[in-house]
Amino acid sequence: MSGLVARLVVERGAFRLDLDLTVAPGEVVALLGPNGAGKSTALAALAGAVPLTAGSVRLDDLVLADAGRTVDPSRRSVGWVLQDALLFPHLTAGENVAFGLRARGVRRGEASATAAAELARLGIGELASARPREISGGQAQRVALARALAPRPRLLLLDEPLAALDVEVRDSVRAVLGERLRGNDGCTVLVTHDPVDAERLSDRIVVVERGVAVQEGTAAQLRDAPATPYVAAMFPV
Repeated sequence: MSGLVARLVVERGAFRLDLDLTVAPGEVVALLGPNGAGKSTALAALAGAVPLTAGSVRLDDLVLADAGRTVDPSRRSVGWVLQDALLFPHLTAGENVAFGLRARGVRRGEASATAAAELARLGIGELASARPREISGGQAQRVALARALAPRPRLLLLDEPLAALDVEVRDSVRAVLGERLRGNDGCTVLVTHDPVDAERLSDRIVVVERGVAVQEGTAAQLRDAPATPYVAAMFPV
């Protein structure tokens, strides 16, 4: 089976994440849940930043992690956007976006052109030569999105990618991101606590509470038959 197949078991103190997750090529799956549910921990485990206590992660024909081994995060075809943009401070916005492409051997000119195009799609093409200290937090988040999207990773991990954006630009960036994801043949896992983002950006929603999946389906299915009070509150009739 191609795509992502994962069993994520992570124990951190008193908290335990136990989540089965599959994502088909070209599919966007949203992990929706309250703060502390384990959503970001799941992304960190998929990225290789947090070791599994048990379980495994397979992406296409490559085992990224299991009980006995793990592939170094730098060798995984994974793009990861965290809530903190974490841009390289010594590079311009354009150079930040081109970084992943250059690391994969893309020539400088081609990488720069792709970076410029990604920034333009997200409405910040004019910031290509600006450094992170010269731009706002919302602009930095859009640069981080462009940086993750540019190399077209086999697995794209998005952790609250729109949370830092001002209300007046959030809808337009959501529309651009949705279009970009629909044209992506890799697997995407989106973490959010916003049901609007989950409904508009994903093909399927997995609701996570207290470290386990309590329900999954489309927004319409969750709205029609909520399994928990949290789901009912997120998708009122």
